[in-house]
Amino acid sequence: MRKKILVLFILILSVVSFSQITDNLGSFSDEETKRIETKMEEISKNSELDLYINTYKAGENTQLKVLEKSVIIDMVKVDNEHLNVKLSFSQDIDISSYQEELENVLGNLGNLITEGENEKYTLELLNSLEDIFKRMGEDKEIQKEKFSKRGNLNGVFLFLVFLGIGVFVGKNKKVREFFSKIIKNR
Repeated sequence: MRKKILVLFILILSVVSFSQITDNLGSFSDEETKRIETKMEEISKNSELDLYINTYKAGENTQLKVLEKSVIIDMVKVDNEHLNVKLSFSQDIDISSYQEELENVLGNLGNLITEGENEKYTLELLNSLEDIFKRMGEDKEIQKEKFSKRGNLNGVFLFLVFLGIGVFVGKNKKVREFFSKIIKNR
């Protein structure tokens, strides 16, 4: 019985997406952290991606190992006034089509981070990421549909080729005799 419960627990954990904030700088109050975590969990649930936010001083080595289906937002304090933001994506997330848009988002939100509005910046960034992840999911669905339609057309094409060969063999007496000799010699 214990083994069954343990297996069930492990299955549940493997399906649940995970989000985490590691705020080493104290950039967010407890309330702000809760609001950000709520948004992260919502995105994580809808996109099936794990989200992590880390804040730390430059020179500290607090980088997480990027796992599968993970997005890491590093907010690094360079000096007393500036935070640099770095986005890291696991290798299984193809962002190549969205690279320029991500750079624009980070650039457009830059004034919020310099004004010290860390929560507003983070929530705006998460909203932008959510929109991009939604479109990435839609693009994947479109690709799947194109692939399945192409697969269906390939099947129809192969069927027609074999049908044509069958008709050709059936109508051509020399070809029929040739194939019957091959079959008899086996």
